[in-house]
Amino acid sequence: MNLLKNLHKPFTLLLLLLTVIGCAAPNVSNKTTREKLVATNKALLVFSMTQPLSSEQYGHSVFRFYREGAMSGAIHAQTHNVAGLTPNPKSEFPNFYGRVAAIEVPAGEYQVDSTFNTGNGYYSVRGKTKKNTIQVKAGEVVYVGALNMKLTFGQSFLGVADVKQVEAEIADQRARDIPLFKQKYPALGEPEIRLFGLGPIVGEGKN
Repeated sequence: MNLLKNLHKPFTLLLLLLTVIGCAAPNVSNKTTREKLVATNKALLVFSMTQPLSSEQYGHSVFRFYREGAMSGAIHAQTHNVAGLTPNPKSEFPNFYGRVAAIEVPAGEYQVDSTFNTGNGYYSVRGKTKKNTIQVKAGEVVYVGALNMKLTFGQSFLGVADVKQVEAEIADQRARDIPLFKQKYPALGEPEIRLFGLGPIVGEGKN
């Protein structure tokens, strides 16, 4: 894992932030129904996103769902506000910082990858991409797993604590995550379980 970019020019950083904001998917409305999903050829991915407790001050985790071979249509989900314009939301978990998310995606087969944004640049898992996909159909509500970012901290040249390395992993936390989902979206009922392959998220980061 390496620091992919270290952006020094404010204008370049602003453009990148605007790009990421534009691609980021908010949680789906709690008024969404399975019938609306079918009508729009969409499915709902349900998952949790976590990083170490109190680490939100160092940056936010970004998870990207994309269809292999597709030139567009990638959807980002992130633990909290990329621009820092509002206070970070409170964590929904006692031992991690993060939340349960639910996002709409067009029906199809999806791969997942991850990055961590420190504000100065992006850290991403590096290496040969490992195929890890799920297939979803219109109208489906599917729990795909718990996406966790693991951070290694060090010190900057000024002696300030900083992120030095990142790892990402997928786990099965259905017992923790699904009750939270059902509280948020009681009209959608019980999601199906269709997990991404458990273990490390491996591959070149795609920003």
